[in-house]
Amino acid sequence: MEGRELDPYEQQLLAVFESCDQDQSGCLDGHGLEQLCEKLQLEEQGFELMKCLLGSSSGKKVTFAEFRDGLLTLLGEVQSERPNRREAGDRGSPGS
Repeated sequence: MEGRELDPYEQQLLAVFESCDQDQSGCLDGHGLEQLCEKLQLEEQGFELMKCLLGSSSGKKVTFAEFRDGLLTLLGEVQSERPNRREAGDRGSPGS
C-alpha cells in the first residue's frame, strides 16, 4: 500500500477493514472477514468472497490488498452478469 495514495472510497473501505482487525495485525482471519462482510452488507456475495479468499484453510489471514482485489473481482463478475441497462434505454447516444 505504501507509495500510492488511496482514493476516498478506498480510504473508507480501509477504515472499515481496520475496524474489524482486532489484533491490529493488518490482516483479518475468518471471523474478522465475516464481520467486515456484514458491515459492508455483502450478504451472499460476502459468503462467496470469504470462500474465495480463505478457501478451506481455517488459519489463513487476508490482507487489505487481497480483500480489496477480491471484492473488486467479485463485483466485476456480478456487474458482467447483469443485463446492460444502457442498451435498452440509451440507444441514441454514440458508443452504445
